[in-house]
Amino acid sequence: MPRSTAHFGAAILAAFLPAVAALAQQAGPLAVDGRKLEVDAALSVARADLRSQVLAVPVAPNVTIRSLNATKPLIDVDGVLSGAQLVGQPRWIGDDIVQVAMRLPASSFIEKVRVAGLAAGLQKDVMERFARQWEGRSLQGLGQAIPASHVASVVTTLRPTAWASIPDQQRLDAATRARANASGTIVDQASSIPVGPNNSTAAANFTSPDSRSRLVAWADTMPATRVVMTDQREMQLSVYLDKQGLSDVLQAQLSPSITSQSEKTQAIHDKVFSMPDVVVGRASVQLPPTPMPRALVALRQAPSWAGETFTAEGKSASGGSALHAARRAETAAREALRKQIIALKLEDGQTVGEATAKLGDRSVNAAVDQARVYQTQYNPDGSAVVRVTLDGNELLEILATPH
Repeated sequence: MPRSTAHFGAAILAAFLPAVAALAQQAGPLAVDGRKLEVDAALSVARADLRSQVLAVPVAPNVTIRSLNATKPLIDVDGVLSGAQLVGQPRWIGDDIVQVAMRLPASSFIEKVRVAGLAAGLQKDVMERFARQWEGRSLQGLGQAIPASHVASVVTTLRPTAWASIPDQQRLDAATRARANASGTIVDQASSIPVGPNNSTAAANFTSPDSRSRLVAWADTMPATRVVMTDQREMQLSVYLDKQGLSDVLQAQLSPSITSQSEKTQAIHDKVFSMPDVVVGRASVQLPPTPMPRALVALRQAPSWAGETFTAEGKSASGGSALHAARRAETAAREALRKQIIALKLEDGQTVGEATAKLGDRSVNAAVDQARVYQTQYNPDGSAVVRVTLDGNELLEILATPH
């Protein structure tokens, strides 16, 4: 289902605090001092995952919860999400990644959607069918976070094809610049908040020339929730924003004449909490582009499989780090996808594999590389499961378009 970001409410966090405390007891002082922030970040992502799934829930043909709310808020989505439950406890994969799973029973929204659908003019039997279809079901959300100090190890472990020739130092440089881009965005937004007389900004009321650098240094400690290394060799680093922490550190840079006024501090707090939960920083590696393979065959019409979505799963046994296990599982998933692709029929009756063998080009390799990882599961025994997906139209474009 579609994915999107969403605000992480204080009520949800309060519901999860017992589980966070349990994790702290298990992991000792490190969990108390250094890991709660990462767990909060993973919880935020998991809730955003659930929010996007809720909005995409099909209510009737061509009608979703999102479309029901398009003109006016018939369904309180944040209220629905208050029924989300933590599944187990936050789980650390080595020192690199923390994962959090959440479950949202459909009972949290069935009646609300039924009432909203009727109010929107949908037929009673349609809404009764919706209620029956979703009875007893639930949505699952997954969030993860990477401590700031471990982003480098993730960046140098990931091996997407377009980055195969990129040395580790250039990867790390791109990650550093992406982090600086995200931190700068956070600090720019915080610094522009009106706080003083005549709506003067926070930056105009800093008490020290070092105030901005202090804010940047704080932002640089935020965990990452996602690392993406695109085919265009752009590093994308999604950075979690600890809003309470930002509110505190921002106010510490302002003069007492401002922070002594409760209405001012409340306004600053409110503005900070209206900022995004996750900020994406970007940086590119400037190298000559990888040449694309030539076309497989000039097709006169699109095959029937062009409208399909292909998925494949790969598994790896335990051994080595969790990231290396995931990498082996991804390799297995892409190999399984390759077998699907080469078995596809073209319009002349040949399979893609037969046409590839005759023409001797690398289009299938390019298609396999184009597939995206959409789910990574780390198992307690150290093994991993990775699932990849490729749109049929993307596959057709690679196979049939000359480059």
